[in-house]
Amino acid sequence: MIQFSKVSREFEVGDERVRALRDIDLEIRDGEYAAIMGPSGSGKSTMLNILGLLDRADQGQYFLDNQDTTELTEKKRAALRRQHFGFVFQSFHLVPRMTAAQNVELPLNLDGVSPRERRQRVRDALDAMGLSDRARHRPSQLSGGQRQRVAIARGLAMDPAAMQAMDKMSAYLLTLGAFRITGEASTEQVLMTGQKIQFGGTFDILAKRPNAFKIVTQSDIQHREMYYDGKAFTIFSPRSGYYASFPAASSIGLTIDKARREYGIELPLADLFTWGTDQTLRSRVQGALVVRPETIGDRKCLHLAFRQESVDWQLWIEERARPLPCKMVITNKDDPAMPQYTAVLHWDTQATPAAADLAFAPPPDAQRITLASLGDDASNGADGANANEGEGQ
Repeated sequence: MIQFSKVSREFEVGDERVRALRDIDLEIRDGEYAAIMGPSGSGKSTMLNILGLLDRADQGQYFLDNQDTTELTEKKRAALRRQHFGFVFQSFHLVPRMTAAQNVELPLNLDGVSPRERRQRVRDALDAMGLSDRARHRPSQLSGGQRQRVAIARGLAMDPAAMQAMDKMSAYLLTLGAFRITGEASTEQVLMTGQKIQFGGTFDILAKRPNAFKIVTQSDIQHREMYYDGKAFTIFSPRSGYYASFPAASSIGLTIDKARREYGIELPLADLFTWGTDQTLRSRVQGALVVRPETIGDRKCLHLAFRQESVDWQLWIEERARPLPCKMVITNKDDPAMPQYTAVLHWDTQATPAAADLAFAPPPDAQRITLASLGDDASNGADGANANEGEGQ
């Protein structure tokens, strides 16, 4: 959120003092779009320069996400600029000796983004502006309109507000010692003909950090239960009566990673457990965008869109004091049909699960089977096939 409180700014012009801004009060909430309009010389540029931390007010206070920026050092102000703002200057401010791609890449380089990620974000930003064929052209080789679009691409290469919203959500999720998430999900499957078929279901996730969870997914064609108690991970199919286990890692995040890498088991909404940790998605984000404020049910949310190498994903984050994700859409770009997974989430952050709620107790008629790892050879394939078949029931 951006807040001005009684902000004023004056300039000396010869022997005169010109007041560009006088006692300005302003509030722009996350996700809002604002346009500042007025005649030439009315103070629009001065206000934007102060808002973007390029200039300081003579009087008043400027709060950026509840942080008073008034007395910050230039170094801290520069860091906030890179994290929160994307600029498109009226006069472009492109570096003449750099190509269009290098100009777009410059702020990403200053922000410490890895070379591989920088290249991808630059490609996406230039492509969005229709400038892919001008990536190696210098500003002098571009028209005025093309230079303006390069400046826009530089501002869009990474939407700081989108990354900040995701970071805020990630930090909040890490404060939750225990929680329960229920909701509805749909998955698209692509037929040989290219037609997409959607299947729906429900999920119920009960978790207690750092090392316990129970996940239940149900639909007309599938019913699975997954348990983790700090020692073992167990997957159970109530309809078939089969269950299988493997020795788990020491934390939820590491166990999720082991299930995926070694056994090919994808847990639903696994990213909810790992956002903000060493396994966070942040380092793999290649593009980020604030779409707009939207309402999911009765919840006011901020709609965000992100890009990675093989997936696009969207988040709707509640705009209240609890920045919880209330909807997710994941698009698989590896498949030409680009099928989607959609989930709407309902949170209970006051859940207090007991150990018995998260422990797996096999029914008397349940049958344990072997869960083959992805590294097993073909001689073990039968057990692996039986385990997978049991999971799919």
